Amino acid sequence: MGGLVSRKSFFDQYIVALYFVTTTLSTCGYGDISATSNDSVEAAVILFLQFVGMLFYSMTIQKVQFFMINDELMANEYANFMVEVVENLIVKVGRQLPPSRQILSETIQNWKANTLKYFQSSPNVFLIENEFYNILNPHMQ
Repeated sequence: MGGLVSRKSFFDQYIVALYFVTTTLSTCGYGDISATSNDSVEAAVILFLQFVGMLFYSMTIQKVQFFMINDELMANEYANFMVEVVENLIVKVGRQLPPSRQILSETIQNWKANTLKYFQSSPNVFLIENEFYNILNPHMQ
């Protein structure tokens, strides 16, 4: 009869089916990195990457949730966490900049110091508009 049904093993079919279900339900999408519809090896690799990404994302969300819910949070602990967030953001932005516009290490250190200073003084308060901006030195503003 017709050739619409694949002759692959059930294992391969289940891997590909799991790939499509996971990609759809996890909202990862079928964008830049995706498996071809009949390749179970590609689907398995993408599944692994998706699960690692979901694990990383859920751990990050759990950490942020812990920091927001926990009333007994130490100011230094929260401040160090926020410095790490700012540092990661600087790295991500720095990768997008052309070489002529790279952020100087002195500027990065100033940002980190100001972030630490701000969150040590008011750890459980969200950024009030312009409050963070006002503690920056004039060169940083």
